[in-house]
Amino acid sequence: MEIKRIIPILTILNDDLVKTKFFNQNNLTYIGDILNAVRIFNDKNAEEIIINDIGATVNNKKPNFSLIKKISSISRMPISYGGGIKSLEDAKKILSYGIEKISISSALFENDNILEEFVSEIGSQSVAVTIDLKMINDDYFIFTNNGKTNTKVILNEFIKKISKFAGELVINSIDNDGSMNGPDERMISNIHRELQIPLVVTGGFGKIDDIINICKKYDIIGVACGSLFVYKGNNNAVLINYPINEIRRKLDI
Repeated sequence: MEIKRIIPILTILNDDLVKTKFFNQNNLTYIGDILNAVRIFNDKNAEEIIINDIGATVNNKKPNFSLIKKISSISRMPISYGGGIKSLEDAKKILSYGIEKISISSALFENDNILEEFVSEIGSQSVAVTIDLKMINDDYFIFTNNGKTNTKVILNEFIKKISKFAGELVINSIDNDGSMNGPDERMISNIHRELQIPLVVTGGFGKIDDIINICKKYDIIGVACGSLFVYKGNNNAVLINYPINEIRRKLDI
C-alpha cells in the first residue's frame, strides 16, 4: 500500500493551543502551549503538522508572524500554516521563515484571483486550500469564518475551480469536528470522485481504526487528526500522542 500521510492538525486561538467541537468557540478546550506541543510532536517523529489560527480571520487580524517564526525555528517537521493570510506579502513572509505551505480559506471568497496569484508567485506546492463543509438539505456547502458564514457555494462546484491551481486540498467536516465519532465517509467519497489534486481529510477521527478504514477504502494522500492526537483515554484527558508505528503496522506498510 502507498504510504499515507498521518498528520496532527492543531488549532490556535489567541496564541494558545485549543480544541473545538463542531466549530463552536463557546465550547473550547484549552490544550496547552503551542510551542511545547510542537516540541512533543518533534520527539514523537511526526511526519508533518498542520497549524490553523482560528482567531485571525474572524477578528480581522494579520497572522502572528512572531509566533510563526518561533514555531518554525523549533520544528523539525514540515508545517502547513493557515489563518489571516490575505495577501501575497503575508504568504511570502511566512514561507521565508521555513514554513513549507500556507493554507488559505476565507480569502478565496474575498478575492477571486488570490489562488491563481499565489500559485503564480510561490508555486502550487506551497499552497494548500482548506475548506470547511456542512451538510444542508443533502448538499455539502462551504462555510468560512470558522463556520459562521455560509458561502452558498456547493462543494462540487468549488472543486472544479480550485483544481487548476491548488497544490493540495484539505477538507474538514464541521458536523463531525471534535466529535471523535468517526469521519463523514459520504463527504470523503463525494469529493474523492471529483478531485484531481492531493487530498487531506479531517474531522471526526476518534480511533486508529477510523484512520485505517479511510486509508484502505480511499486513495487519499493524508488523514489529519486533532482530538485523536491531543486526547487520551475514555475521559479525554489532555495528552499529546502520535501512535504512528501502530498505524503503520495496521496498514501493513
